[in-house]
Amino acid sequence: MQNSTRPDDFFAALPSDALMNPAGYPPEFLRGLLRTPTLRALFAPDSTARGNLEIVRAAAYQSVELALSLGITVSLFTDPVRRFAPDLWREKLEGGFLSEGWLGGMMITEPGCGTDLMACQTEYRVDEQGPLLTGTKHWAGLTALADFWLVLARDGEKGKGFGFPSLNFYVCRATPESFRLLKRYGPAGLRSIPYGMTQIEARAGILAPLLSGSKTDRFRQIHSILHRSRISISAIACGACARLADKVRSRVRERTVFGKPLASYGQVQARVAEIEAAAEIARMLHDIGCREAEAADQLGSAGVPAQIANIVKVVASDLAFASATSASQLFGGESYRTDGYVGRATADLRPFRIFEGSNDVLCDAIWQAAEKAAKTGGESFADAVRRAHELAGWPMPSVAAFAAGTADGALPQGLRCLGGRVLANAEALRRSVQYGLSSAALLPLRRRIARDLASAEADPSGVGLVEY
Repeated sequence: MQNSTRPDDFFAALPSDALMNPAGYPPEFLRGLLRTPTLRALFAPDSTARGNLEIVRAAAYQSVELALSLGITVSLFTDPVRRFAPDLWREKLEGGFLSEGWLGGMMITEPGCGTDLMACQTEYRVDEQGPLLTGTKHWAGLTALADFWLVLARDGEKGKGFGFPSLNFYVCRATPESFRLLKRYGPAGLRSIPYGMTQIEARAGILAPLLSGSKTDRFRQIHSILHRSRISISAIACGACARLADKVRSRVRERTVFGKPLASYGQVQARVAEIEAAAEIARMLHDIGCREAEAADQLGSAGVPAQIANIVKVVASDLAFASATSASQLFGGESYRTDGYVGRATADLRPFRIFEGSNDVLCDAIWQAAEKAAKTGGESFADAVRRAHELAGWPMPSVAAFAAGTADGALPQGLRCLGGRVLANAEALRRSVQYGLSSAALLPLRRRIARDLASAEADPSGVGLVEY
């Protein structure tokens, strides 16, 4: 296992009974993997954004929760520290991550603060005893397991008040005394990744604030970190969709139902085609993610553009969960088992539509960004949908419901969210054509767009996002 440095070969050699253990894998299993040459490459000085995302993709083909464990450490700790505090990384952290199998994570969400970062109440201040970080966080992946945390907090001296706190991330060494576990949450999926509620009262373990510059600069940097993390979800979706496609192909070839091969039924063929198409699209989105992450690492880059990050995350997470749900129809009772890939993936991929910003919120943000761009000479909603369909050789569908507006020119939020998802799928369709994906791979995107547009036409006043 440790002799191969190719990520796909490395993860394929791992024991499936360990990865698919219904109870999850023990923490030392993950730490042991991180000490191997293949995964030490995640933290090496010559590591690249594409190389790291390829490792996450390869891990997701074998186990979604293993891929997320790696993604949390890289996307939510080591990558931000290497980008924004390179001296701290080289002097105090690099050696340990390379040799000790350390784990890192990020704490943002609070009982009263989730999507609304400005409501963050965790506080950093300096008193007569020195620096102090206090607050309560929950839903941090690797709760009570990570060795280091990036903790989002407001400066108690500079950012008093609810409206515009002076936010920063603080790099902290995790100890049981400083990060006290109040409650461990029971998982509906991702069983190897602990989540819970943590009470923070840290002093000696505060290494440094992560970000510098003005309050505006820091807020932009915080969003840059989140945009980069959203891109990493495409790597997990790519690996998972590829594995699901391989699993269903084998299933329908080998399974006989009512004396006929499962593959001979029309409905089965439709599901297989949809899952195979999702795998093609997810691979394309992963490549976009790699390119954007590489560009973001260039000197002077402002980071991954918000619109691209949101579109990639929405489409990739929707496709991955839809593929797992569809595959469960072909596996029947086998899909209810937690010691098999399909059963695990159905539960494990569901929360990715919530992670790093729920898709409802991101679709609304996609709409608002496009609307703002159109007002300054950019492409309108209708033009974006038309261009995607023209590239695919399809007639332009009606978008009349999105042009009606209201007395003040604003659309209902539900319609905006729906329009954002149409824009996300239209952009994925446009990129798919440019990437030369098969005509079969384009059909699921066309159906998704058509369904959402039809919903808007049928009920423009009360329509909103619905589950796939």
